Amino acid sequence: MAQNEDLEQLAFTNRKFWHLIKLTHSSAVVPKQLAINKMSIQPSRYNKKEYDLTIVCTGQSSHEFKVRGCFRHSIYSRQHDVTDIRVFNIFRNYIRYCKNAANENVDEVLSWDVYCFTESRKIPNMPVKGTPSIRLRWLFSKTIVENLCINNCNRAQFWQILMCLDNPGLIAYRKRIACKDLLLPPEDKEFFMRMLFLRQGVEFIEMRTPAFFEEMMVMPQFFDTVIFYGFFFSNQQISRRCSNCTT
Repeated sequence: MAQNEDLEQLAFTNRKFWHLIKLTHSSAVVPKQLAINKMSIQPSRYNKKEYDLTIVCTGQSSHEFKVRGCFRHSIYSRQHDVTDIRVFNIFRNYIRYCKNAANENVDEVLSWDVYCFTESRKIPNMPVKGTPSIRLRWLFSKTIVENLCINNCNRAQFWQILMCLDNPGLIAYRKRIACKDLLLPPEDKEFFMRMLFLRQGVEFIEMRTPAFFEEMMVMPQFFDTVIFYGFFFSNQQISRRCSNCTT
């Protein structure tokens, strides 16, 4: 089982591995999706290269825990592949553990730090210094999440996350963006318009007024979106918006 999980994760490392493993172990290229009730993601306060994820698993009871996530630069990702694969498989098992605990209404649940450390010690040559971060590109390529929220991102962080979330392997039923200081310039318009993650609808958006807000107001995917801008519109902008709504 462990070997199959390693092959499955390795298949999503890059296109070359994907084709090679598809020829030899075709079932490994079909990802097993994780089911998560709630997930919020925001930049880490302590490491600019990492993000903090808060995850909630619910059943008869509810269990909340935090993990750290990261993006690997393609140049350096291969040297971390083996460890990242093993960490991700431990994380996947921890999700199952938490869901079972929530369904059975278990009061005492191991923390992610303790669980990861304990499971890491069972793997030969597995580094166990601190609690490792999850490779986010893998997580978002195979997850079903009921409630997903993106918090407190600047422009670079926002697009880094969205480029990763813009993945057909991710299913998010309710999406919220709460980045009150986020300001998107005119050159971001095309990216914003064609992002699959955004085209599928967002429940709530909080951000500063973007340069392309008029076009955004008439996009069908945002008709049912609650949008809160951190700065007031000018009178001319309000007039244009009202005229768009009445035509």
